[in-house]
Amino acid sequence: MKKSIVFVVLLCIVLMFCACGRKAKEEVPIVRIGVFEPSSGDYASVGQKEILGIQYANMECPNIEIGGKTYEVQLIITDNESSKETAADVAMELIDAGAAVILGSYGAELSGAGAPVFEEAGVAAIGVTYYEPSVTLGNSYYYSISFHNSFYAAILASFAVDRLNAKTAYCLGVSGSPNDVEL
Repeated sequence: MKKSIVFVVLLCIVLMFCACGRKAKEEVPIVRIGVFEPSSGDYASVGQKEILGIQYANMECPNIEIGGKTYEVQLIITDNESSKETAADVAMELIDAGAAVILGSYGAELSGAGAPVFEEAGVAAIGVTYYEPSVTLGNSYYYSISFHNSFYAAILASFAVDRLNAKTAYCLGVSGSPNDVEL
């Protein structure tokens, strides 16, 4: 009996020393990036490609340094269902989940539905491929990293005239929209 009590006491002492000797695993802080894209509905094929691109970038660079401190990047991927009605709710879900910045969405009406939510929350959103000036105009929280359609139209029209010797070029658009082009 004495031997078993001594053994248990010694075992407790050894475990205590082992526990005290371990360093606590240093936790890396997390920065959450919201992915606001359609993975179902009419824009699903484009949205899924954008999601894959974002996931690949995250796989290649899973950590980021901000102000000399390293953070783990955690993606919060959502599906705005290619639906203007759903997009505003999904935008709020990303805010509630603690997204520090939002990437997306393909589809001007989807971005437009999320824009006021992001602006009210004070969270920046960045359109990664599709750009419609009406989404970013007047919203100091929504940005785009691609050129807008009027830029592409002007370049293509100039190419047609200069390189293909076209006599006329026509850009189809909505009159009076922010995409009006002068050549």
